[in-house]
Amino acid sequence: MTKPKTNKFTWTEWFPYPSSWLKAFILALFLGIIIRIISFTGEISYKIANFANSPELFVIFTILLIISPIVLITFTHHIFHIIIGKIFPKIQSPEMQNIQGYIPGIVSIWEGLYGWLVIALSSFILLLITALISPVFDIKFHETTKIYNDYEKTIICIFGFTWITTGAFIYQIDFLFKRHLLSISLANSNDKKESQIDQVEVQLNTLKGDHGLTEMKDTKKSLTTSQLSPIAQQKDEFTEAIILAKKAAQITRFAKTKAEWYQVGIAWQKTIEMMKTVPISDPNYKAAQQKIIDYQKYINCAKKAVNSQNIN
Repeated sequence: MTKPKTNKFTWTEWFPYPSSWLKAFILALFLGIIIRIISFTGEISYKIANFANSPELFVIFTILLIISPIVLITFTHHIFHIIIGKIFPKIQSPEMQNIQGYIPGIVSIWEGLYGWLVIALSSFILLLITALISPVFDIKFHETTKIYNDYEKTIICIFGFTWITTGAFIYQIDFLFKRHLLSISLANSNDKKESQIDQVEVQLNTLKGDHGLTEMKDTKKSLTTSQLSPIAQQKDEFTEAIILAKKAAQITRFAKTKAEWYQVGIAWQKTIEMMKTVPISDPNYKAAQQKIIDYQKYINCAKKAVNSQNIN
């Protein structure tokens, strides 16, 4: 891949990325559907609780209605990615590939939980702002918007933009937190590999000492793949390629800038090179060849991102 040119303009990491704005906007549109469903089911639940003359039943229905957006967002996210995977598989995110059935995975469940948190926090913050400034503009929010004049409608639009902005910042915090965990995970993985190499070096040096060898060689240089047994080579090559693929998928998920997309391309290229070392005698050879084709698509996407004029 061609290394991207340095750009003087840098995106402040605490300012929401376009993906954060998009998630908040989609959630705001979906919020209208959620409110309609909750209003309809809430009215029915109230009538049932009132007919049964049971305050306990009313409390149960209320709690279920409050947490119901989690279920709605979770299943919507899961079904949406099933459709995307069938119609536009090339743009499917790595962590949502090969999803099957109608039982949501952990990613969809997290999106449901975090989406509910975004709705709750954004709504509370908007209510706080409304309580502070509504006396100034004399806006009566208990009245229907049909009788508002143009000025008041403008104020309501501003409030809607405020809700989306708050949601975008909350999604940005989620992104930064996940990226922080990813950097720690990769750092720990590298430290673990270094530790394993050091342990092997100590053990070999001990064996050399037991055999009366006084010249110590650097195992980092002398311990090569050719010294391993063929069976171990086959197993390690495919397994190592899968590990690299998982790391590349994580990096892909959080890539935003051209520099980050360049690293994505490098990561997938290394993964492909590792997959190419899987020999024909390996039972995983066919799977490795197919993955090489799939991983090349990610490199092509990374190249497009690096060469794009819309990405800094």
